[in-house]
Amino acid sequence: MRNVLIVRCIALILCAMGHEAAAQEDSLSIKFKQPTANAKPMVWWFWGESTITERGITKDLEALKSVGFGGVVLYEQTFKDDPDALKSLSPEWLSRVRFAAAECVRLGMRLEINSSDGYVAGGPWITPELGMQRLVSSETTVDGGRHLSIKLEQPPSKLNYYKDVAILAFPSLKGHDLPSPVITASPNVDDIPAMFNTVTPSKVRIKPAKNNGHTFINLDYGKPIEIRSITYVLRPSTKALIIATQLPGNWSKDFLGEGMKPIPPIGELESSEDNIHWKELKLLPGLGYQFETWDRQTLSFKPEKARYFRLNLHDWGYNQRSKDGDLLIGSISLQGTAKIDQWEKKSGNVVDFPDPDQTPDYKTGEVVDLHDIVDLTHLVDASGHLEWTAPSGSWTILRFGYTPTGARTKHGRPEGLGLECDKLSVKAATVQFEHYVGTILKEIQRVPGAKLAGVNMDSNEQGTQNWTGDFPQQFLKMCG
Repeated sequence: MRNVLIVRCIALILCAMGHEAAAQEDSLSIKFKQPTANAKPMVWWFWGESTITERGITKDLEALKSVGFGGVVLYEQTFKDDPDALKSLSPEWLSRVRFAAAECVRLGMRLEINSSDGYVAGGPWITPELGMQRLVSSETTVDGGRHLSIKLEQPPSKLNYYKDVAILAFPSLKGHDLPSPVITASPNVDDIPAMFNTVTPSKVRIKPAKNNGHTFINLDYGKPIEIRSITYVLRPSTKALIIATQLPGNWSKDFLGEGMKPIPPIGELESSEDNIHWKELKLLPGLGYQFETWDRQTLSFKPEKARYFRLNLHDWGYNQRSKDGDLLIGSISLQGTAKIDQWEKKSGNVVDFPDPDQTPDYKTGEVVDLHDIVDLTHLVDASGHLEWTAPSGSWTILRFGYTPTGARTKHGRPEGLGLECDKLSVKAATVQFEHYVGTILKEIQRVPGAKLAGVNMDSNEQGTQNWTGDFPQQFLKMCG
C-alpha cells in the first residue's frame, strides 16, 4: 500500500510539473508572438530634410507600429537643407517633439533621441576649448655651453587655440644634422622642392608613368650618410579598413569589409652606393580615409649608409575617394635620427590599426636616454620664450602643447552643426548633453506619461584625439 501511494504521489507531481511546463511554454510562446515594446526592434526616425507636421508624425508612428517596430530614435540626420524644414531646437520643432512623445505614449512605443544634431556629438555651443584635442609639438636644435634667451616655435594649432603642456630637452640624437641632398626626378615632376618642404607643407601631384612605368625621386647627398627613418604625407584614399564590416561567414585574413579593397603601397624607398645597383629599404604604405586632416606617417628601419637614396613610386592604384589615379605626396623627409615605426598610428593620430611593429632594436646613442632628458617647462613663459643656460653640446628642445583637432559634426541641420565635443572631458560632454539632450528631455518631461527611453549615438566617425585639458592630472590619478 505504501508503494502504491508513493507511485501515485510521483505521478501527481509529474503531472503538475507537466502542466506547469506547458503553461510556461504557452507563456513563452505568447511572448514571442506578442513581444512587449522593449523587446521589439527600434528604427531611426530622421527629421530635418522636409516639413514636420503632427499628421505626418501620427502616420509615421502608426505605420511603424503596424509592421512590428517597438519604438523610434528621433534623429536629425540630413543630407540636404530644406528651407521649409523646422530649425533644430526651435520652439516649433520642440512642440513637434512633445507631440511625438504623446503619440508614443498613446501607441505604447519607446522614444529615444540621438546625442546630437547630425553625428557624432557636438554643436555651435562647443568652443575650441571644449572641442576634441590633440597633442602637438615643435622641435628646435641649439648649441649649448652658453646661456640661451630664445623664442621657441609654437607647435601647429587650429582655431586660434593652443595651450602648452611641457618643454623638454635632450642631447641631439645621432644623425640629426644631415646635409641637404640634390634632388631630381625621372620622369620629370613639377615643383620638386615643394615635395620636400616640411615648413609649409604642400602635396605635389604625380601622374602615373606611361605604360605602367615607375617614377623615381632621386636624392644625392654627395657623400655616404646614415638614414634611419622616412616621413611623408599623402592624400587619403578610400575609407579606412578599420571601419569596414564583413558579412557573417565571409571572414578573410585581411579583415576587409564587403566592397572594400586594401590600400596598395605607393612604392619603395631604396639605397645605392654607386647610383647603379639599388636595394630596397622599406615598403611605402598608402593611407586610408581619415576623418580630419592628419595625413602624415613615419617609417623606421635599421641604419642604412649610402650616398644615393630614391623613392621608387609605382602602382599606387586609383584613388577611390578623389576619383583619379594621381599620387599626391609631400613633406618628404629622410632622417638620420631614430624614430618609432608608425608612431602616428600608435599615438592615436591616425584612424587605423598599426601594422606589426617594425621599429629596429636601436643601439645606445641612437635613441634618447631617459636620464638625459631635462624638463625646461618652468623656464619658459606663456609666449614660449626660454631662458636657459644649456650644457655644452647640441641639444634638441621639444615644445609640447595641445590644440583642437578641428573635427566638426556633419550630416545634420545646418543651424545645429558645430565642433565635436571633447570625448575625454566631463565638462565638454556635460555641455553637449545639457544643450542638446537636456533641452529635448525637458520638453518630453512636460508630456503626461512620456519618458525618454534612451540616448543613441551614431557611428563614431569624428577622427581620433589623444589629449584633453586635464590629461596629466587624470593620468596621475589613474596610474600613480
